[in-house]
Amino acid sequence: MKKYFFEPRVGSRYAEKWDGYYTMILGAHQVCTANCEFKSLCTTNAGVREMDNACPVYEEGREDPYLRLSNGNRIEMDAYIENAANYPAYSSFTKYMLGERGFVSVERRAEFWERVVFCNYLQHYLPDSDTPTYGENQLLFDADVAAFKQMLHVIEPAPQLIYVWSESVASALRNNLSKIEGLKEVPMERESQVMEVALFSYQTEIQYSREWVRSLLKRNTIIIPEVDPPLDLVIYRAIKQGYLGYKNGMFTIPYKRKEKHFDYGLFLETLYENYMEKWNVVESFFVLLDKNGQKQRQKLRQISSDSVKYYGQLEVKRIFDKQLSDSEIEDV
Repeated sequence: MKKYFFEPRVGSRYAEKWDGYYTMILGAHQVCTANCEFKSLCTTNAGVREMDNACPVYEEGREDPYLRLSNGNRIEMDAYIENAANYPAYSSFTKYMLGERGFVSVERRAEFWERVVFCNYLQHYLPDSDTPTYGENQLLFDADVAAFKQMLHVIEPAPQLIYVWSESVASALRNNLSKIEGLKEVPMERESQVMEVALFSYQTEIQYSREWVRSLLKRNTIIIPEVDPPLDLVIYRAIKQGYLGYKNGMFTIPYKRKEKHFDYGLFLETLYENYMEKWNVVESFFVLLDKNGQKQRQKLRQISSDSVKYYGQLEVKRIFDKQLSDSEIEDV
C-alpha cells in the first residue's frame, strides 16, 4: 500500500545530479489558500485522498491527470519555475542554493530544480500556512515518517543528499533516525541566512575536509591554539566518524549517543585539558542536543566526566592523533 499521498516531483535532469549528488529538497507541507466546504477533509491523511480528483479548484480540468491534489508538488514547482506564480519562499531557497542575489531567471530556476527531487513531508494540508513546531506536535510529524521512508525507496536512484527546508521536519527526522536505515544528519558547509535549512545524507558517506573545520575554528576563535593534538584534527576526526554534527554555526553533540569505540567524556576532557585558555570560546560553538534536536542548557564542562580527567587526554589522543594522507583531508 502506498503510504504517501503527494507525489515527489523528480526533475527532468535528475540523473545529472546536483553538485555531484542525487539530491532531494524536502519542504514541510502543502499550502491551500482556497476556502471551500471540503477543506477540513484535506487536513487528514484519509480525507485528502478522497479529494484527490474532487477538489473544486480543479473542477474545470477534472479529466486532466495533471490537475490532482496528489500532484501538488509538481504543480507548485512548475508554476514557480515558469514564473506563473509568486512563491517568495521558493525564491529565497533557490537563491540560497544557487548562491545568487536578486531576480533569478527562468533558465536558472530550471537549471537547479530540474536536477533535484522536490517534495513536502506532511501528507495532508494544514488548516493554515504556518508550520507548527515539532516539540508541540510530535505525533503530527511522526505519523508521516513511514511515508517519507517509502518515498526514499521509490525514487530511482535514491537521493543521497536531502536538504530539509524546515526546522520542524528536521527535528522529526532527527528523532526518528533509527527508523530509516542509512539516514543521518551531516554538517553544512554553507549556512542559510534567510531560512532554516538542515542537511541529511541517505546511504551515502559525505566527507568534509579538515581545512573546512579549520576555517570554522578560525572564524570563531581568531587563533587556533597550536597544541597536541591539534584542535581542528580532533574535531575533524569526530565529524568524519559521525560523532559530531554541525548546525546553525555550532558543532552539535547528538543526544545520548554511546559507542564502544568512542567516549564523549574522553573527547570533552581533551578539549578541556588541552584548550583551557580558549575554553570559553571553544564552548561557545559547541552545543548538546536533546532527543528532539533542541539545545540543552548544560555547558560542555557540565557533561564531561570527572572520572577520566587524568587519563582522558592520552586516550583521545590515541583515537584521533593519526597521520592523515592528503586524500583524507580533501573534500569529495
